[in-house]
Amino acid sequence: MEIALVLTEIRDGHRVVTLQRSDRLNAFNAELHAAGHFAAQPTAGLALIKQARDASDSNSLDQQFDLECKLQVLWRFERSGSRFA
Repeated sequence: MEIALVLTEIRDGHRVVTLQRSDRLNAFNAELHAAGHFAAQPTAGLALIKQARDASDSNSLDQQFDLECKLQVLWRFERSGSRFA
């Protein structure tokens, strides 16, 4: 039976990521390193990056600059702790 290296669960409204390799005394491998990196990133920030990346195929350069400017403003607003009404 193979043990999952990366476990996720929701606790008190927060996603908890557990990285485990007990058979190797929890030695990191590439998969665990990548999971830890992404788990430490702000989810909203990654979603905004994905939105910009997905739009880049169909946007002109000016449209892409405008979108990225708007997303940066949105990201700063979200990081400040403010919430949309």
